[in-house]
Amino acid sequence: MLDSGIILALLNPGQLDDITVDGYDFSQADRGQPTHFYPRRNPFLFTVDVPADFGEKELVWTLQGRSSHTGRAYGTLKPDYRIDPQVISTEVWWCVW
Repeated sequence: MLDSGIILALLNPGQLDDITVDGYDFSQADRGQPTHFYPRRNPFLFTVDVPADFGEKELVWTLQGRSSHTGRAYGTLKPDYRIDPQVISTEVWWCVW
């Protein structure tokens, strides 16, 4: 979670470049998530707003590609999963903030 209260999840989808199932565990709604990934990793690509009373629930984003392989990314507001600039810099060493 960023200081702004944004929930973050990291997914390395590999070859999930043609997604047919794209939704969250509580709805199939479009919440601004990408529907196409370029090759390699795409960290910190988008954010998702959650209700104020989300608490320590878990958000699951489900993706299914051409090969019918299903990938899932998990996000939570639990303190152990907090994302700060130091964590981001270790994941995206080439990025200049």
